[in-house]
Amino acid sequence: MNSVERAPDQLIRNAKHTHDVRLLAADASAQQIGAARKALRDVHRLETMAVQIYRAQWTSRPTELNRQLIAAMENELTHQTDSLGRLMEFGGRPTILRLPYYMVGWTMGRMSRLMGFRAMMRTGAWAEAKAIVHYEHLSAACQWHPETYQMLLRIWDDERIHHQRWLWFLEHPDEAMGPPQPRAADGAPPTP
Repeated sequence: MNSVERAPDQLIRNAKHTHDVRLLAADASAQQIGAARKALRDVHRLETMAVQIYRAQWTSRPTELNRQLIAAMENELTHQTDSLGRLMEFGGRPTILRLPYYMVGWTMGRMSRLMGFRAMMRTGAWAEAKAIVHYEHLSAACQWHPETYQMLLRIWDDERIHHQRWLWFLEHPDEAMGPPQPRAADGAPPTP
């Protein structure tokens, strides 16, 4: 399993410049374009669902958990945007079938929030575990453009980090429900 090198401060967003945008469909075969579009639509739909889970779980209370939910939501928004941009570079459009993913994500997030802390952490860990498996399949789905493959690996790595975070909070609820914690010098979240 490959891993993308990460900056110690765990960037949420990557800088994007106009010269970074290319029309990738011009340099790919019809088979590659079709496979890339399908996979990137899947990524976009799944990231839409993840954004809504974390958005619906968040409350305005000043806790470490809420700080982590905001960071996770922003990270998932970045994945959503990156996958949409790359899909468009391959000449594709997002499917209108992403609306059910939006609604399911919001419902899962809200229901887990109503059921309490443990349900929230289990929902987050479950969603991230499913994403990890899904990204494993997507990484082998087609012959990826090198930069698109690196983007996919970066997203996959982020999902593993989120999964570990929710499992850690599940075992340390006092840390999650306490006040926001000062970050380590490298900006890393609490580690198991």
